[in-house]
Amino acid sequence: MSESLEYGHVLINGNKASENEIANLLGLISTKLTKFHTAIEKMSDIAVRHKYLDIFWYRGKPMADALGRNWQPSEKIHAKADSAFRTPEPPPPYRSKETFEEYRAQFDYSNGNL
Repeated sequence: MSESLEYGHVLINGNKASENEIANLLGLISTKLTKFHTAIEKMSDIAVRHKYLDIFWYRGKPMADALGRNWQPSEKIHAKADSAFRTPEPPPPYRSKETFEEYRAQFDYSNGNL
């Protein structure tokens, strides 16, 4: 973007931000991201999955707020998800190691080979 950007500005609360304000804001964002990363790295795999479940539900927050309802997933939803998260994935389907030519030779009945 910087190669094609000719001009622009950043608005903070409707006011044009100075370069120093933008630099400070970027520094704050970087600090926050580092803290988030550190917190996530300390979480278990299952806890991270539950956090993603919360994030998915968060998309409906504006609608829930308008209806006067709680936007967060219920304990029942988390319990079902927890069960699913702890269930091992099934093994991949069996795949034969035969090549197409081997299949063709095995099933080629065009010359009356039965």
